[in-house]
Amino acid sequence: MNRTDTATSLFKKGYDCSQSVLAAFDDVTGIDRDTSLKLGSPFAGGMGKMGDTCGAVTGALMVIGLKHGATDPADKKTKEKVHGLVNEFVEKFRSLSSSTICRDIIGLDIKTIGRLSSGERKDVHTKCLKCVQDAVEILEEIL
Repeated sequence: MNRTDTATSLFKKGYDCSQSVLAAFDDVTGIDRDTSLKLGSPFAGGMGKMGDTCGAVTGALMVIGLKHGATDPADKKTKEKVHGLVNEFVEKFRSLSSSTICRDIIGLDIKTIGRLSSGERKDVHTKCLKCVQDAVEILEEIL
């Protein structure tokens, strides 16, 4: 199973977008699945269901940090590399989703999702799944 399939499968099982993206890269990050799922859990729904930064984006940025992040505060070269990768990721993600903001991507306040019809919830789920898939594909391209 490739990473897109892994992330898609996790998302369809009920894991959040951030968890699905991060956990699909366990082999890259060097952290185990349970830790990935725990670490990714607060970022769902745009940072704790606040509709801010898309969870697929935050999951991807955690992967970038875990693979390439600086551990020495004086390591400016590594910091610049990470910032470059983040900027490249965000630019590519925005080109596909028009935004990195959850509520803008899904077109509603995530807190209202419980009041939506099943068809409307399915539409949101489809948009989120596309973000998960796009995030994984972009990461695979830039890593």
